[in-house]
Amino acid sequence: MEQFTYPAPDAFNAAVASVRPELDEDAVADPKNAEAYPILALTWIITRKKYDDPAVAEAIKKVLGYCLTEGQNANEKLGYIKLSDKAAKVSLERVKEIN
Repeated sequence: MEQFTYPAPDAFNAAVASVRPELDEDAVADPKNAEAYPILALTWIITRKKYDDPAVAEAIKKVLGYCLTEGQNANEKLGYIKLSDKAAKVSLERVKEIN
């Protein structure tokens, strides 16, 4: 018997929960949770680790820090879902490496 999972916030959250905190793109391809919606894409942000202008580095860190903390609360209203707490924490640690 086939199971059909409807696209809904709970199904999307179940898919995100199956992603390892390191945000490994291979883990998103086929969520193992039966309740997880099988089509999910993460948005990747690529930055430099070092900027010539410290003000640019700080601005990028501030924007990304917001996106990974308070900004997560706006996701559902904007049609997105939150990262897991672990994934957000790992991402914040990487943002701190920018200088």
